[in-house]
Amino acid sequence: MALVNEYTFDTQTGTSLEDRIGTNNGTLAGATLPTWGTELDLSKKRNKLGFTGGNGEPLGDRQRVEFTRSDFEYNSADSFSFACLFKTSSTVAQNQYLFSLGDKWASGLIYNNITFYKTTAHAFRIILVDNAVGNQLVITSATSVYNDGNWHCAALKYDATTETGYLYIDNVLIGSQQVTAMSGGDFFRTGAKFTLGALWNTTNYQFDYNGDIAYFANYNHALSTDEIKRITEEQLLKVYTRQSGATYAYLPPKNNVREDLKLYMPLNGSSNDYSGNGNDGTDSNMTYSNVAEDGMTVATLDRTDPSSIGSVSLGSAVTSGTFACWVKIPTIGSDGHYGLLGKSTWADGVPYIYIQKHTASGYTQRMAIDFYGNNPTGGLKATTDLTPNVWSHCVWTWDVTSKTYQFYINGKLDKETVITTMDTPDFSSIRIGDGILTARAYTGDLKEVKFHSKVLTPTEIDKLYRDTYIS
Repeated sequence: MALVNEYTFDTQTGTSLEDRIGTNNGTLAGATLPTWGTELDLSKKRNKLGFTGGNGEPLGDRQRVEFTRSDFEYNSADSFSFACLFKTSSTVAQNQYLFSLGDKWASGLIYNNITFYKTTAHAFRIILVDNAVGNQLVITSATSVYNDGNWHCAALKYDATTETGYLYIDNVLIGSQQVTAMSGGDFFRTGAKFTLGALWNTTNYQFDYNGDIAYFANYNHALSTDEIKRITEEQLLKVYTRQSGATYAYLPPKNNVREDLKLYMPLNGSSNDYSGNGNDGTDSNMTYSNVAEDGMTVATLDRTDPSSIGSVSLGSAVTSGTFACWVKIPTIGSDGHYGLLGKSTWADGVPYIYIQKHTASGYTQRMAIDFYGNNPTGGLKATTDLTPNVWSHCVWTWDVTSKTYQFYINGKLDKETVITTMDTPDFSSIRIGDGILTARAYTGDLKEVKFHSKVLTPTEIDKLYRDTYIS
């Protein structure tokens, strides 16, 4: 069971929509192509595609994104799910298809094998049709509620074990329906095509969509309620509009269904932990007045009036792991350490994660890590300096079995190092934004602090970077 295809629309232009998980890239098509745009009303600043259909044009070459069909060829013995982030306020009384695996069949009727669309009455509906017996599963939302010009996250899932379909919008169950007669028939026809933004009808495209789409994903299992909640919270922040003087509410992507996530501090006005583990911090001389490009306040620390987040205990049982955060650090003047995670005193196994300037070694803003007692001493450094006064996503990983350290900057591996010995670290009573000594505390802005009790994979780190993208 897995995420088969994921389209995040990140930093893309041109006529291709990148599949970040698989290889099924989408192709923008139509007499007029969908239009790339930048969205500022989401929890993450990123791109979207705008569709201008739904205006009653004659049948033909409508705006759409086309995909190779093979990844979507499910049958009624398969469980599967789709997630889609959309925004529309079109008032045209015409069916408008957000995504569809469809075709025309005998008698000229449309065969909506797998379909999510907006009805003429501005409700949102899923339809599943089994080719073997032609039974339909239809679930429809209330009219007009989601046709309001705000972002909404829809999740469609089909559970083959119970032959039941479900529609969720914004983590609310719209409805479910069981069709017990479905027994192995395909959810696709020979001539069907999978598209975003329009429906394939044998010889042309019709029922084109009018609105925006900014996320789409395909799963080959029935999503759990926790997974739907997590996807919704990660993809959707609809409670604010980016306006001058507005108050930005925060809906954190908690990810608390992950057992390895031990600490998650968005640092959006407090040092509360949203991992579900209760590891709230205690602020010391913290301020939350600066605002990042995503509209959210951030933690600001100053080593001249030592600031830190204390009393965070992840326990001595955590050994291998991953520490991630977004930093915006000013130009470092004098040589020294700017601590991001540490303790008050040195001892064997004390972890120390920091950014360092050391002129003689050629470091100006270099990521570093040290577990006291390691060989070699003096800390391990990344290869690339961070750019001052610019947000950077920094990730440190360590594996006590293979004795390997890794440094990632903005989702990409910067350096991997194997050392002779690695002391088992002790993460009880750590402090965020503090050095081993007060003089080594951090100065700058900080947000999206995460601690995992395992070494994240390169794919997970890249996704973490993209899912919390700031600027």
